[in-house]
Formats: sequence, C-alpha cells, structure tokens
Amino acid sequence: MKILVTAADSVLGTLLCQQLAREHDVVPTGRSETADVNRYQCLDLTDPEAVATALEWVEIVVHAVPCTGGEGGEQSEEELLDWVSRSTYVLTTEACKAGVRRIVLLSTLDLMRSYDERYIVTTDWQPRPRANADALAPHMAELVGREIARTGKIEVVALRLGDIGVEVSEAEVIEAVTGAFDSELGAQYHWTVQHVASSGRFVR
Repeated sequence: MKILVTAADSVLGTLLCQQLAREHDVVPTGRSETADVNRYQCLDLTDPEAVATALEWVEIVVHAVPCTGGEGGEQSEEELLDWVSRSTYVLTTEACKAGVRRIVLLSTLDLMRSYDERYIVTTDWQPRPRANADALAPHMAELVGREIARTGKIEVVALRLGDIGVEVSEAEVIEAVTGAFDSELGAQYHWTVQHVASSGRFVR
C-alpha cells in the first residue's frame, strides 16, 4: 500500500516512516530541505498543486503535522496556527480529489488534560485546549479533518497520542497507526477519534 507521511523531518515522523516502510511503499514529506529518511521530499502542504502531485496513487495519508508543531523552525503563534490549519485543509481537500481512502490524523492527548485528574476521560468528552498555539493547533487540525470527513468524500481517523515513553510506547504508537488503516468507523460521518495511551486516565 502506498502511504504518504507528513512531518517526516520530525522525530515521530522519522519513526513512522522507518517502521511503515517495512511493509508499505512510503512517501516521506516535510518542510525541511533534507531529512534522514529514504526517499524524503520537501513539500509545501499549503500548495495544492504540489500536494496533488505527491498524492498520486496514495491510498492512505498519515498526517503528523498537528502533533509535531509543523516543524520548519521558529514560528510565531499566529504563523503556527495558520500553517497547521491551512496545511491540513489543503492536504485533506486534495486527498479527496485524488481518491485517497483514509487520513490518519495524529493529534495529542494534551487537548484533554485540562479536565480534573480525578476523572477518567473518554473520546466522548469535548477537547479543552489551553490558550496557546501548541495546544490550539492540533485542535484546529481535528476540526478541519472532521468537517471535511463529514462531506462523505474521505475517512479521517484522529489518534490523540499520549506522551511517548510515558503513557504510550513507540511500538504502541505504530500499532495504533497501522490499526487505523482499516478500523471500523461506524456511522459517524466518516470520522472517529481514538485515545492512544496504555497508562493514565485517558481511554478510548
């Protein structure tokens, strides 16, 4: 299966590319000019034409930008929010046009940490992002993915990752991502959210 991975120039993106390439045809992309990943290509996710070209024959997209801060060096909060929301919109709309079956959107459990620690928090609870760009960016990406998925033209699975190495292992992240390629979405407008943590108070 051909899979496009964004933020391949990040630690998480590199891990995903290395593991997924064992069984799939991976297209690693990112904002940096170079990265330590085979077949890496610099891609401006806000350029519809460039994104359309990169998506040729792709079946699955793993969109890691929301939980990596977008990479690409120092950004103001305004620039980060603009980049993540626009890149997610362009990528998702172009994926619809290209016939991509599903997007796995990597988000973060930081969206849910404002709830009192006494509570067990499930995916039915509403996100409470903090009032800063690092927290708001993945929330905005989720909103973009959800609304486009509700058109019925593409499926989006949002994985809210816990702290890697604390709440979830690297192996469990890979398992969650690969499991999301074919997981059942039910009747939720082609959109679903999963919490990815093997310890702590966040459950699916």
